[in-house]
Amino acid sequence: MIKLGLQFIIIATVFPINSPAHAGIIGINYQNHNLLQETIRQQREEQAEVRRLRLYAQAQELQQELRQQQQQLQQELRRQQERLQQQTRQGQEQLQQQQQRLGQELQQQQELRRQQELQRQERQRRDLEEIRRL
Repeated sequence: MIKLGLQFIIIATVFPINSPAHAGIIGINYQNHNLLQETIRQQREEQAEVRRLRLYAQAQELQQELRQQQQQLQQELRRQQERLQQQTRQGQEQLQQQQQRLGQELQQQQELRRQQELQRQERQRRDLEEIRRL
């Protein structure tokens, strides 16, 4: 822009204003100015396109990273679910074993009480027989 301004000053001093040569040079300078403006506009558009492409590439990378993270999280979730299911199965098995053991202990205690009751009744019967004999 400064260069164009100097060209206008030089042109104005070398050629008299409103002369045909002056008008032709000014016309050429306007064309150059328009070409420069068009070049600047194209460069800006290209830079904007490059920025858009970079942003698109970054977005693609981020999407890929997110997909990988999501897959990792899903795998971890599946592992945790499997671990929880295994712990639940083990807990259920332990509970069943405990219930069976408690059932057996209860049966043993009931059998022991029954035996003790039978022994008590047998003693009472003998004691009664002994009392009758006396």
